Amino acid sequence: MSPYLFVLVAEGLSALINIVVSKGDIHGIQIFRGTPKVSHLLFTGDYFLFYRATLTEVTNLMGLLRSYAEASGQEINMTKSEVFFSHNICRPAREDMACIMGVHQVLGTSMYLRLPSIIGRSKKANFAFIKDHLLKKINSWRGRSLSKAGKEVMTKLVLQAIPSYIMSDSVILDDIMKDIKKMLNCFWWGGINTNKGVMWLAWEKLMYSKKEGGLGFRDFNMDMVTKQGFHMMTKPKMLVSKVFKARYYPRSSFLEVSLGNNPSFVWRTLWRSRKFLTLGCRWSIGDVSRIKVMSEPWLRGMNKVAWEVLKGKCVYDINVDNVRLTNVKQWDVQEIRDVFTHDVANDILKVPLLEDVLEDSMVWKEEQNEVYRVKSSYWLLRSFQTNRLICREEGDWGSLWNIKAPPRAKHLLWRIFRGCLPTRKKLRQHFVQCTPNCQLCENSEEDECHVFFGCGTTNQSWRETGLYSNIEPCLNNFSDVNALILDICSIKDMRNAGRVAVLIWMIWNNRNNAIWNNDREEASKLGMQAYHT
Repeated sequence: MSPYLFVLVAEGLSALINIVVSKGDIHGIQIFRGTPKVSHLLFTGDYFLFYRATLTEVTNLMGLLRSYAEASGQEINMTKSEVFFSHNICRPAREDMACIMGVHQVLGTSMYLRLPSIIGRSKKANFAFIKDHLLKKINSWRGRSLSKAGKEVMTKLVLQAIPSYIMSDSVILDDIMKDIKKMLNCFWWGGINTNKGVMWLAWEKLMYSKKEGGLGFRDFNMDMVTKQGFHMMTKPKMLVSKVFKARYYPRSSFLEVSLGNNPSFVWRTLWRSRKFLTLGCRWSIGDVSRIKVMSEPWLRGMNKVAWEVLKGKCVYDINVDNVRLTNVKQWDVQEIRDVFTHDVANDILKVPLLEDVLEDSMVWKEEQNEVYRVKSSYWLLRSFQTNRLICREEGDWGSLWNIKAPPRAKHLLWRIFRGCLPTRKKLRQHFVQCTPNCQLCENSEEDECHVFFGCGTTNQSWRETGLYSNIEPCLNNFSDVNALILDICSIKDMRNAGRVAVLIWMIWNNRNNAIWNNDREEASKLGMQAYHT
């Protein structure tokens, strides 16, 4: 059946409800004085009906549903329906009305669309289910041997997607976010919650982009909430926009409003997005503009209006309309040049006054189509986080990720550069008890330089691949293994750079097999396999 049939039937029910409400037989709920009354909400096959808890309105509501069933042929399934009463209704009255309706009464603690139906006092308890879902998914992968490249994909596409829907409406508490990051970091480095392993880097450092030395894991929580705030500003006719405006800022704008008294959890969340919207939003000028010239963002390419004006000119209280021609959508060139300096005046005159923009409206200046996108918001906010520490190693990180090699080889190189490779020297520095010497030659302390370039078995592998001539000059010029490998990976011949990366991975894999399985490949075989890769 066509889905449009269900839409038409739902519109029929909505029309019936509106008729009954207009007669005064049923009254919707009103959140606050001045807010629109809400009698019903429809979402796909779900219907939410709001009415006063009286026997009269219950009887009228049941009569309406019977009329709807007779007209449409769709009978309401009362066994799957629920009713929730506010706390000021006594228990006998609740039971009587639930019995008349033939539905069971609920306390409002259930979930709908993976969100709590009602946000209680304990926000931590309300959103604890996110951690449970993450832990369940991580435990379902127990016993699977996932490479670091595989874990990157699973973390970005599966684990970080679990809380994304909740993040679009609510700012998750700092305590819960801290626990989530800890679980993700534990999975990344250890994989099993009972065997955490060594946390070589904090999760915040893994969240840096790959150009900065991280892995590009992201936290979109505030960006997704900011999207809702942007919609409230740009779509004032939405029901949710009308409700929040009437309740919290009836005489001001969303960007200017204070938190207010007794704010709800959702309003606190949206209110926090204001400071982020000011970074990426600007006004698009309409027919009648009340935009303050000096205090509001409207000039393209400027975050704050802090312009130089000519001496003796007071413009701090004027609107954009004051520098336009009357009844014509054009700039008053003479007035602008009389008030502002030459450079500022030229910038103002470059702003187009579009005929199709009838009212002042907010646009997202980070996108060409001026529509908010979470991705552009994410990078904008990161560019303003000047207090964060950029853990960037010397060298060209782009060369590492552009190497023509399997992802597992690139991830191994990244771990070497970030000092996250569990050589015996590094393990002992993290208080892991183990012998310091190399497992293969047992002659020297095992560190990165010895494993990949100093061990006798390793040298033979490099010679077998024919790559020793490429790395020999570097061995004499660099004492730091990070700088050494970065220089090797910057080889103009990307195919040889890829072979270098593959051989490094094969050397490390052979070392692990020797330790854990007491099995090792001959150096000549390693070199030949890397050569033919």
